[in-house]
Amino acid sequence: METLCNELKVEIFRYVFTPIALVLLNCNWHSTFQDPHVRAEWIIYKYGRAHALFHAIRLGNHFVTVEVVQILAKKAIILRYFMQRLMIQFGTYDPKLIKGNDLELFHYLTAGALTINQAPAVLLENLNYIEDLNKKFMLFHCAQVSVLRPKDIPAYRSPFGGATENYLSRDGYENNRQVNLISRAILIHPDLVVLWKKIGYNEICSDFNELVIVDTLLVCFPPNPPNNWVCPSTEVITEKTTKII
Repeated sequence: METLCNELKVEIFRYVFTPIALVLLNCNWHSTFQDPHVRAEWIIYKYGRAHALFHAIRLGNHFVTVEVVQILAKKAIILRYFMQRLMIQFGTYDPKLIKGNDLELFHYLTAGALTINQAPAVLLENLNYIEDLNKKFMLFHCAQVSVLRPKDIPAYRSPFGGATENYLSRDGYENNRQVNLISRAILIHPDLVVLWKKIGYNEICSDFNELVIVDTLLVCFPPNPPNNWVCPSTEVITEKTTKII
């Protein structure tokens, strides 16, 4: 292991799920991981170009350096919404200047306040605006990561007794309400996935497939079905799920 060339060590680090074991092995491997190129390659491979910078900042001063950020700026996807959230999350800011962000605009354009039956007409009417927005916007965390929030962070509860989540969340991730907004829009118009892939957000399917399928089943089997609800046949369910897989 000591005689391995640097290029091979970089490749080994890239595929290691948790590199701390190698870092603690000896000074040689510890020195290798201090290289900002090694750190950047590892986090891009682990989290993808779409989420690399978010997780680099999440890991804190022990991981992220100016040099690492400079490399990620060239290789990762850095969009306007990420900067909007950073301005809100850190330091001081003018609340009037920061009011509103791309997520709120996406909520408006995709008719997030309307029911699933009313929203498609509004979404299709705003499709050109959504296509332009998606060049600058995506949630900056993997939806699957949200279930891994630290257990010591308490759930927020509404006065009505139901569990709710604050925006911004204390752990930095998007909350479930924001994530479900994206999955609902994809359910209404699956071609939104293609728009995100065009900017390099190739993780969009792995991030949201499960949520979109769950939303599809909720449409088929609503928790509070109306009086005229008819149980869908196997063929109908298969047809709906096949369209989004």
